[in-house]
Amino acid sequence: MPIYRATPVYVNIETSPFLDERDIDKAAVVDWMGGFAIQLDFNAHGKLMLENTTRLNPGRRIAILCEFGETRWLAAPLIARPISNGQLVFTPDATREEAERIVRGLNNDAEKIRKNTFN
Repeated sequence: MPIYRATPVYVNIETSPFLDERDIDKAAVVDWMGGFAIQLDFNAHGKLMLENTTRLNPGRRIAILCEFGETRWLAAPLIARPISNGQLVFTPDATREEAERIVRGLNNDAEKIRKNTFN
C-alpha cells in the first residue's frame, strides 16, 4: 500500500489495527523540526499496545489511517526503538489546517469515549 502522496512509501498493511481512536487520551498539533507534527498520547491500554508492538517490530513501519472527512493513509513512521512513554509523534501527509481538524476530531472522540465509559 503506498503511503505519502508526494513520495510514496510502500508498506504491507495488517488487516486489523493494533490501536484505534478508543486508545487515544489526547492529540495535539506540535511544532516539529521546522514544521509540524501530530502527537498522540495514549491511555493505559494504548500505551501497552504501542510499547509491545514497537518492541517486537524494530525497523518496520506503523501505518496510520485517517477517517475524518476522506479516508486516507496519513503516515508510516519507522519504528526505530520501543516507544514506552505512550506518545507517538509523526509528520502527517496533510496541511497544518487538515492536521488541526484531525486533532480536533480525535480529541472530540476521546472525550465522548471517556463520557460513555464513566456513565
